Amino acid sequence: MKPEDKELLETFQVRFRDLMTYIDNLLKQMAEMEEKAASDIRDKDREIESLKTRLYASEKRYADLKTAKTLELTLKDRKDVKQRVDRLMREIDKCIALLNE
Repeated sequence: MKPEDKELLETFQVRFRDLMTYIDNLLKQMAEMEEKAASDIRDKDREIESLKTRLYASEKRYADLKTAKTLELTLKDRKDVKQRVDRLMREIDKCIALLNE
């Protein structure tokens, strides 16, 4: 081998080792990024589940509140109807009393 070839081969070997080191570093970075992404995804999944649970609870409370409000209105309506019927009964009693005179 000529000295120029040896020098060229040594340069190639150095650059090849540098390239391999660079590739190893990139692979490590990629593995770290994948782990971080997986961790972030797990965190987001837990957050989504928590929010789904809160949403379900809120929807249930809203439905219960709607039911309670409906019942409240129904009871109020019953009271109003009873008062109107009582008023009409008093008027009928007065009319009957007037007819009996």
